[in-house]
Amino acid sequence: SYESYKIHDCEPDMPISYEMAMNFYTPEARSILEGMVKLCIENGKPFDAQLTLISAKQQTKRVRSIGQPGYNNGQLVRVFGVVQDVTEQSEIREALTRNTELMRLFFDTVDMGYAAMEKDGKLNFLNQMAEKMIGRKVQMGSNIFEVFPRLSGTVFHARLQECIRQRLSQSFGIYFAIQDKWYDFLLTPMQDGGISVFMRDITESRKMQKDLRKANDQLSNLNKNLVNQNKQLEDFAHITSHNLRAPIANLRALMLMHNEATSQQERELYLGMLHEVIKKIDETLNDLVEVVQIRKDVNVEKEKLL
Repeated sequence: SYESYKIHDCEPDMPISYEMAMNFYTPEARSILEGMVKLCIENGKPFDAQLTLISAKQQTKRVRSIGQPGYNNGQLVRVFGVVQDVTEQSEIREALTRNTELMRLFFDTVDMGYAAMEKDGKLNFLNQMAEKMIGRKVQMGSNIFEVFPRLSGTVFHARLQECIRQRLSQSFGIYFAIQDKWYDFLLTPMQDGGISVFMRDITESRKMQKDLRKANDQLSNLNKNLVNQNKQLEDFAHITSHNLRAPIANLRALMLMHNEATSQQERELYLGMLHEVIKKIDETLNDLVEVVQIRKDVNVEKEKLL
């Protein structure tokens, strides 16, 4: 056909033999094509393949070659088909493949999970970190809400709808009880209508925050106990100085009077008074010791009194 001549860069109606047609193909492509033609002739097997040829103007082209067996009264009498120039489509596909590989190479180097998906949840791309977080391989083209039904009705699904409706990024965190994991998510709309999903495992950070809060609470309690103990120490020092000041003064006075006494009877009187004062001091000390013990016992039972 005219289009076939155009693909091969030949003049229309130029006589072309089978051998000449085969010579347009690269050696590897020719070997493949001849093998498919042979199978078509011998077994009636149709073929459809993309091959590389060098046109009459030395242009490298990618073509789709399709062949079908032609029968007449049950007998194979010919092979017919079409040839289609798919150079542009092939270049686009190769560029897309290269871009996909570059994207994968880039996103596999980042320390967070990344996924690209359609609005309906169809998954187009998933980097290695995301697969590691998920814990298994996920087929591209699958729907994340079918693969992970627990996502339906969660904050993730609600924020996804907000991201699609408002065309604004959404940032949030989710706790998965089954895995005992915390994840931070960032949903960002793309120009082609898809959604970029960034995810980070923050479980360790959350646990550290929890431990830090616990440590802070313990430190706060220790500080309160320390303040309370200091207050008790001040109170105890005040009570001690107050309760012992009078007996000590009595001791000093009685000792002075004892030393100044002139008669034995008077000295014995003052010694008896000293014994009474010492007894009172001993009782006071015992009371103070009991106070200390009571204040140290945090489990002591308490009751309200009038």
